[in-house]
Amino acid sequence: MQLSKNESLDKFNSTQDYNNLSSLGPSLPKCNYKFPEPQNVTKAAESTVTLKFKSIKPPFKFQTELSNIPVNFTIYKVKAQLIESLEILHNAGVTAKDLKLMIKSKVAQDAAALSSLVNTEEPISFNCMVSAPSGGKPAATTSKTDEGDPELEAVSDPVSTTATTSSISEAGWNKIYEIILQDIKDAGKAKELLAKLKQSV
Repeated sequence: MQLSKNESLDKFNSTQDYNNLSSLGPSLPKCNYKFPEPQNVTKAAESTVTLKFKSIKPPFKFQTELSNIPVNFTIYKVKAQLIESLEILHNAGVTAKDLKLMIKSKVAQDAAALSSLVNTEEPISFNCMVSAPSGGKPAATTSKTDEGDPELEAVSDPVSTTATTSSISEAGWNKIYEIILQDIKDAGKAKELLAKLKQSV
């Protein structure tokens, strides 16, 4: 095989001459060959692991586990599975960004696959830190014992009474007192009725 001698351009075919070609050359038969699959990838795709979770910080307290989780799952997918499996997190509007999963004291990154954390077939234990979702639903962790608590009611009642009372100016109370005094003609009783009225508002 050798290079063509220097010839003028009109000796060579151009793109406009493709319709003059009688053949595109020989057709090669299809090569049927099964390429080998990497053994470690196949094994990782089929392997599963049990994950254990324990919260270590308020406002959410829980301890649970997920079984048969593929080791090719990323930490982000694991977070999504955990939120769906726990009603306390799902109802509170917690998202993956509100969750931190830690192995001992090291935070597992969202893009990391479980296969990079698995050395044996033993379960993986995660410590969980859950931040309160910003602008989301209220956390469902409020204890029911707080409902109807007389101490809480005692604290809230003066605040609400003060707020309501302060909405009426002193001049307004003076006008009310004058109206009462005009009707009963008794300054002492008028002041007594005014005091009761202030307490009832």
